[in-house]
Amino acid sequence: MAKFRYWGVSVLLSLGQADLAVATERPPYGDALAAYLGSSRAANDDTALAPLYLYRPDSFSRVTFIGHVAPDAVPSWRGVAIDGVWQPAVTPDDLARLLLPDTGWAAADPATRESIAVRWVEEIVMAGEVLRSGADLVPPAPEGAIAPAAARTLSDGSIEVSGWISHLSIAGEIADPFTVRLAPDGTVLG
Repeated sequence: MAKFRYWGVSVLLSLGQADLAVATERPPYGDALAAYLGSSRAANDDTALAPLYLYRPDSFSRVTFIGHVAPDAVPSWRGVAIDGVWQPAVTPDDLARLLLPDTGWAAADPATRESIAVRWVEEIVMAGEVLRSGADLVPPAPEGAIAPAAARTLSDGSIEVSGWISHLSIAGEIADPFTVRLAPDGTVLG
């Protein structure tokens, strides 16, 4: 499961030098948060009152998504920090060139590529919003109604990943199916 962190104004104000100096390990997301807060004012125009929302994928820990989330809304991503360097506008295709080589994508056999593709779509393309089961919804879906994301290799060498993503509605969360096709180089097709 992906790691999520909410940062409210009170939390940000409490992170002083003394707090960081006595920490026995680096605070989670510290490099990404510092990069975001230190970015130029034009790129970091934070007029939103919603708390900061940071998401670091389990399988791709070099990247941290940073944005805002309002009550009853999905995150609004401002950009990403890659290896602690703030990038205000990065697409999954930009990230594919930077991160997929670390996974062994180029030399992987078809089954391994499908496994990497599922993680890539779940954690990067859909930024951690993919459902793993009906229990992830509020209210929960019936048993077996939602299946985890799955991949299959097509005859042209591309990989198709299908699964479910949640959206908020008046009645609570609803699930919608999705299908994403990845080119042999890992970029998203049409």
